[in-house]
Amino acid sequence: MFKRIALLSITFLMITTSFFTNHSWALEPPPNDLTIGTGSTANDYQILASQYFMSGQSTIQALSSTKVRVSADTRAYRPVDRISVDMYLERWDSGKGQWVNVLFIGSATNYYSFFVSSTKDVNVLKDSYYRTKVIHHLVQAGISEQKTSISSYVYTK
Repeated sequence: MFKRIALLSITFLMITTSFFTNHSWALEPPPNDLTIGTGSTANDYQILASQYFMSGQSTIQALSSTKVRVSADTRAYRPVDRISVDMYLERWDSGKGQWVNVLFIGSATNYYSFFVSSTKDVNVLKDSYYRTKVIHHLVQAGISEQKTSISSYVYTK
């Protein structure tokens, strides 16, 4: 009986998979006109355990076929001794099948503040997928808290 149920289940999965992938409303690869990508530390469950860290955001925008704008910010619940962002640019390497770090874009630091932000324009290669990875960091009274945000990607065409 178990074999019959398993065989029917597998057959059902094969038929439904074929049905859904052969119709226009099935999931398709992303379009090549992606121009804005965003990321956040909001889905990081460790934030609940943070004493000072409130949030971190990262954004990448394709300005042209050879230029992107990267923005990032970090927020604390109250002013801290040091608060910073470190911004990195990553490009999709289809040969390796992974994101590779191509550039350290820069960092920004504020002292005795609850907020820091930075925006930089970066020259890139045409016909490529890019995203930004940002390290959000703060220090208060010797306690260090760090989170990472990774944006969704953009395509430079």
